Amino acid sequence: MTTVSPTTSSRWWSLGLVGVACLGIGFAIGLTVGSGDESIPAATPEPSTEVAFTDDTTPTDEYDFGGSEPLPVTDDFDAELRTLSKECFGSAGCNVVVSVEPIYVGDGDLTALAQSLTVTYEIIGAEEPHINNFSLMGDRVMVSPEETVQIPTSDTELSVEITDVF
Repeated sequence: MTTVSPTTSSRWWSLGLVGVACLGIGFAIGLTVGSGDESIPAATPEPSTEVAFTDDTTPTDEYDFGGSEPLPVTDDFDAELRTLSKECFGSAGCNVVVSVEPIYVGDGDLTALAQSLTVTYEIIGAEEPHINNFSLMGDRVMVSPEETVQIPTSDTELSVEITDVF
C-alpha cells in the first residue's frame, strides 16, 4: 500500500490553485484586450452615378436583355390551381394542398429570351397571405410541386394572381 505524505498532497493543491489563478488572469487579460475601443475605418463608398429618365421611359425600356423579344409582363401569365387534398377541422377551417400550373398567354416567344424569368404569384382566399414564385428558362419551368394553405371554411374558393415578373 502506498501512502501519500502531507507534502505531496499539498503540492497537488498548490499546483491546482496556481493553474486556476493562471486561467483567471488569462481570461481577464483577454477581456481587457478584446474590448479595446479600436475603430476600423469605414470603407468609403464609390460615388454613384444616377441616370435621369425623361418622358415615360423606364430602365427596362432602354436595356437590352439579349433577345429580340420584349420582356413579358404580369398580364402575359396566368396560373391554375389544382386541389390535391383537403382536410377540414370543423370551425377551425381546412388545410388544402394545391399545385400551381403556370400558363403563358403572351404573344412573345419565351425561348428567344437569353435570361431566366421569375414570376411571383399570390394564392387568394387563404387565411394568411401565401406568396411564392416559379422560374422559367426557355421551355423549362421550375415550380413547387405542391403547396399547403389554410382556408377559413370548407367552401372557400382559392384563386391565384400573378403579381410580378422579373
